[in-house]
Amino acid sequence: MIERMRAESVDAAVFVPVWPICCRSVGLAQRKVEAAGISTIALSMIPDLSAAAGAPRVAAIEFPFGRPLAQPNDAATQRAVLHATLGALQDASRPGTVVHLRFEWPELPEQVHWHPKEPSPIVQLLARDPSMFQRLARLADGDIPPEASRRS
Repeated sequence: MIERMRAESVDAAVFVPVWPICCRSVGLAQRKVEAAGISTIALSMIPDLSAAAGAPRVAAIEFPFGRPLAQPNDAATQRAVLHATLGALQDASRPGTVVHLRFEWPELPEQVHWHPKEPSPIVQLLARDPSMFQRLARLADGDIPPEASRRS
């Protein structure tokens, strides 16, 4: 990924996690991209988790999981959130910065209906085997079994 970013002259990257484990995982990915000299920011619904995972810069937003940019088909708010996130990246003078974006979700929490009718395959797997969550967390930490690694 980093080689392609360099080949395309990428100066900065926005990471957009949509689920709790993603909020942690993107922090780990951001560290690798930042180490390559590319500035990053995460648009996170759990900013403390993203920051604890080492995300260099975080734009915090209080939107429901699965909808970090806004409701579907709300292009104006989606653009505004992305613009604010890029502004936070530009204004963040140092790694470790967490900027709270000033957006409010238009529905009351009890009115938010964003779950799909059928859980995704990963959610189904985690429901069947909760220990899988810990194994995924270890993978996110870089604890990859030798037989699954492409590294020599």
